Amino acid sequence: MNQRERVHGLVVAAITELNQQLPPGERAGTEADSPLFGADGPLDSLGLVNLIVGVEEKLSQAYGCAPNLADEALLNAAENPFRRVASLVDYITTTLEPSP
Repeated sequence: MNQRERVHGLVVAAITELNQQLPPGERAGTEADSPLFGADGPLDSLGLVNLIVGVEEKLSQAYGCAPNLADEALLNAAENPFRRVASLVDYITTTLEPSP
């Protein structure tokens, strides 16, 4: 399993745990193209915060550290990584890769 697949599994696990706390109409999908936050996404700001905490916990358990996902600049970026599952996985994978 490569790092991207591992990160995707951790993100899916965090989404699955979060979905257990949400009513059916507010649950997020786990497919790569599933929207998370923003105009198309089912998560409101509280749901997003809970997802961030869950993902950071999973990453910390798996890697011993986690990127700071609770960064306001990320939310306001033109390429917000929280829009879709794939963009979040891509962002996390990039931040975990060692610098050249």
